Parts: sequence; C-alpha cells; structure tokens
Amino acid sequence: MNIINLSPKGRWTIFYYTFALLVLTCVRLWLYIQNFSYFSDLGILNTLLAFFDGIRFDFSTLLIYTGLPSILLAFPIFKRIWYYPLAFINILMFVGLLFLLSSDLAFFSESQYHIGNHLLIVGSDLSFIIETALTHYLHFMFLISVIGVYMFRRMIRIWGEGDNFLRPRWYTFFPKFLILATIIFFGVNGKISKKMDRMISTSDAFSAGSIEYGNLVLNGGFTTFQVVKEKRWKNKTVHLDQQLARDLVKKVLSRPGTEFVDPLYPMLRKQTEFLNYFPKEKKINVMMILLESWSSEYIDFFSGKSTGDTPNFDKIASGGVSFTNFYPNGTMSLYGISSILTSLPPSPRVPALGKGLEVYNLMRPGSIFKKRGYYTFAAQSSIRVSFRFNTIAKYLGFSDYYGKEDYPRKHDMESPSNGWDDEMYDYLLGKYEKMTTPFFSFVFTGTTHIPYLVPEKKYEKYPHNPKTMDGFHNTLTFADSKLGEYMDSLKKFSWYDDTLFVFVADHTLHRATYGKVAKIPLVLYSPKYLMPQKLNTLGSQVDIIPTLFHMLHVDTPYSGIGKSLFGERINPVVMSERSRRVGLLSADGVMEHDIVKRISNSVSEDKSESYEQILLALEQIIWSSVEANRVHR
Repeated sequence: MNIINLSPKGRWTIFYYTFALLVLTCVRLWLYIQNFSYFSDLGILNTLLAFFDGIRFDFSTLLIYTGLPSILLAFPIFKRIWYYPLAFINILMFVGLLFLLSSDLAFFSESQYHIGNHLLIVGSDLSFIIETALTHYLHFMFLISVIGVYMFRRMIRIWGEGDNFLRPRWYTFFPKFLILATIIFFGVNGKISKKMDRMISTSDAFSAGSIEYGNLVLNGGFTTFQVVKEKRWKNKTVHLDQQLARDLVKKVLSRPGTEFVDPLYPMLRKQTEFLNYFPKEKKINVMMILLESWSSEYIDFFSGKSTGDTPNFDKIASGGVSFTNFYPNGTMSLYGISSILTSLPPSPRVPALGKGLEVYNLMRPGSIFKKRGYYTFAAQSSIRVSFRFNTIAKYLGFSDYYGKEDYPRKHDMESPSNGWDDEMYDYLLGKYEKMTTPFFSFVFTGTTHIPYLVPEKKYEKYPHNPKTMDGFHNTLTFADSKLGEYMDSLKKFSWYDDTLFVFVADHTLHRATYGKVAKIPLVLYSPKYLMPQKLNTLGSQVDIIPTLFHMLHVDTPYSGIGKSLFGERINPVVMSERSRRVGLLSADGVMEHDIVKRISNSVSEDKSESYEQILLALEQIIWSSVEANRVHR
C-alpha cells in the first residue's frame, strides 16, 4: 500500500507550509530589527526562545487562515474546475495574511503592541495603518505579490496533474487524510494538553513573564483573529464627548491622598498619602487567597445565620477588617482574577486576561512588588492551564506558579476537576520552609466548584449530592476545615505576624452581580497590626490592589478604576458585566446597560441620567484606553 510515499501534492504541501513559516519568521526578524531598542533587554537566550516559540503561533496563524482550503484540496473528489478557485483562495489568504503583517509592522513601530481591533474599526487608525504601510513597506508588498503569483502558478501546475483527480482507494486516501486533519487540529491549537478544547491564546505568548517576549512571539494575524473570535469589535459606539467622559471618570476616581500621573493615561494614579496600620520602614508580606464561590450568604459571619459550615473563616473574619458590602465585578472566576489583579472590570468591548487583554500594557502587581524586593508566586488547586492562569501569572510578574500537577496526592478519592484545597495548602507549606521574605502571593482555591465532592464521609453534614446545594454545603465545610488547618500551620513561621492576609471570593455561587445575594466576602487579616472591625463600605474586586498600596506605603503608579476602601470615597460605585451587559451599582440603586440602551434601572428618575453618564463614561474610557494602549506605562 502506498501510504507512506508522498504524492506531488503532499510534497508541495510540506514545501508550502515550510516556506510560509520561513517567511513569517523573516517578518518577525524584521520586527525585531526595526524595534531593536524595545526588544534589547530580552538578551540573546530569550530572543532565540521567542523566535522558536513564535513558530507555533505562526503555524497556528497559517492554519487559521489557510487550513480550510488546504484540507478541501486534499479531497480527491472535486473536478479540476474546483481546484483552481480553491488554490486561488488558499494563496489569496496567505498573501492577505502577509499584507496584514506588513500593516502590523507599521503599527507596532508606532504603538509598541500588535494590531487587533484597529483593522476592524473604520477610523483614523485604519487610514494611518494603510498610509504607513504603503509608504514604508511598498517594496515588501511588491515582494508579497510576486511570491503569491509564483506560489499560485506552482500550485495549479502540481494540482493540475490528471492523476490527482482520480479517486484513490480508500485505504490509501483515509490514512493520509487523517494525518493531515490531525496536523491541522493540533497545529491550530498550538499545543497538546489536557484541555484541547482551548487553542493557544495571546496569554500563552507571555510564558516568560515579559511583555517584550510576548510581543516578539506574537504576530498581527494571530492577535487580529483573537479579536474577531471574541466578537468584541462589533460595537464601536462613542457614548460621550471624550473630554466629558474623561472629566466624569476623573471625578469618580478622585480621592484625597492620590494624584493623577499623566493626562494621556486617564486611569493612571499614584498614592501620595498612606495609612498608618503598618510601619513604613517594614516590608509586610501579602498572601491573597481567592475563594471559589464563597458567597457571603453562606458564611455565618456575613449572613448572620448559624449553619456552622464555616467556623474557621468566621473566626478569621471576626478578627480582621471585614467588608460587608462588597461585590464581584463579574460572574466567572477568570473575571475575578482579572478584576483583582489589573483593577479593570470585565467590559463588553474589552477582553479579560487570557483572552487578549494581555497584549496591552496593564498594571502588573507581581512585577510592582518584585521591583520592591518581594518574592512573588501564584498557585491554584486546579490543573496548571486552568483559566490560562499559568501564563497569566507569568504575564502579571509572578516569579513562580504552581498547579494541581505539582501537588502530591493525599486522598484515595480522585480529586474534582478543580482539585483539593488541602493538597495545594500542604504543598505550599513545604515551600514556605525555604521561603524568602518579603513575599507577595496569590492563591486560588477550587474544591467548592461544582461537582461538589468531599474525600471523607465525616464532612457530609447533609445528604450528599455532587450537583445540589447539600453537596455545596458539604464541600464548603471541608474547604473551611482545611483553610483553618492551613492558617494554624502558618503560625509556626517567623514571618506570620508580619503578613497581611487577604481573603476574597471570585464570584457568588449563583453568579449574581447585584442585590444581597451578590455579595462576596472580603477580609483583611493581620492580628498584629489590624484591629477587628466591620465596614459597610461599598466596594468591589477592582479596589483591592489600590487598597493594598494605600496600606503598604506603595507609591508606584497604579491604573484601573479601583480606589482604596479606606478613607473618604467620593462617588463610590461598582461596575460589573453580566451577559454582555455592563452595570453600575451605587448607593442609589442599580442600572444595567447594553451599550445602546438601558436594560434595567432602580435609580430614581432625577438621578438616572447622571448615573447613566457615569456608567457610559467608565465603559468608554476603559475601552478607549485599552485600544490606545493608555492604561499603564
């Protein structure tokens, strides 16, 4: 059987994609040379790794743009007349990709990030890109056209051989077709992992934790596809005059003891006055623990009930600064992670971390604390690639990251999809034995994620079902018990007293964003320095990092729409997204908008217009700042 020997079409396909990858690598080299001062800090090793890593993004991009016509060309069931248009479409897509990359070269030189929405939004950016590309890359475009004509002629000649239009025997065709389909599938995905439903994302380019590294790995064709896939480019509405929007946002974000840093960056501020909870001369450790689905209504300290499900957390909350009027900014764990660590809430027109947001310059708390002499690390109980947190953590500046694969197994029962919290805790306790201080950490639990499982019968206070509320209460009991054991174990370390623990949930169990059922816990715990108190301050996840800066004497500029939860809070509001709708929660009520019109409103009529303007101004400034790469510098 002639299964292994390649036909002329097979040899041509290999040549075509090898040549195409070589061309895209040359484009990357051009990008590197043209922006050498931007990439120079990478060093020789990281530069070489970035070029090597870029091959899988280039191959994925090629297959995204040309894979479908390529796989159709593999079918020996079309008449010759169908091969010509398919070959033309294939080459046209490749040439179009090269034209897009030439535009990206022009755009990157001006903006220092890759093209995305800008080709899809008709406006000044598009005219600038086309004009610059035609002016500076005309010779490159001419070369592209020559390459396109040559490859089309060669493809037609090879595909036009009469023998190739005959229907082969099934046992020679199907093995070759399966090999081709497999290559295309894994090539588009760009990886082989446990979660093959998720192809590589822009976040995977930042595996080295460097923005420069990620930008050298990426290409404009891939970032443009990401924007199209997320469908966040469709709405181009400008709600308000830009200056009016800036003024409204400045009014919302202003507070005593802060100052705006740069008028070109409307959300960039720095703290000028600080709280005296912690001594200025001492670097306090920070351990942030994100609790999966820990809604306030199921925690006795916050709900006022007596279920007995969370005695350990109730003890922590009663001994710390607890915020009883605190909300998530979104309905998913990824939104919670993104909101906390970037101070940007999810928005209908702005992607979350892991879905494209990381191509822009954002506040990166891991890097900020690292520059202040902190060791930084992140961990989650789920598998390493869950929520793309492995690459997100690197992007945000965390030096080390741990996931489920790193933790020794403790229980006979197979762990749930999001892992056992205590396996993660025990592993981290071992790491703390050699931990350098000060440190800044972000730890994400997962046992309380559906399906609700517990490894031992003693935690089944209620008739157990992995899909019901009884099952959730049992997992909450288990998770609380292990959290208590973890906190008790930490007390043996000399640095325990000089640590600020931050406990917060990622979202509510029922994924609400408004009303009493939408509240999530936030507890700041440091018995040596913080006196217990209960605060009814209106706040959300985006406020956490600014609050830490306010407490820990961090004068590094920060960005986003969050502001400290302590002191005077002018115009406090909570912005969130639910089902592509953006909402605003204030002391006067809730308003929800779909960027075109109000969907719901509980604010009094005399204040509705004012709050609608604030909501739209915030949404517009977040969107426009991200698109202009003016979030953080």
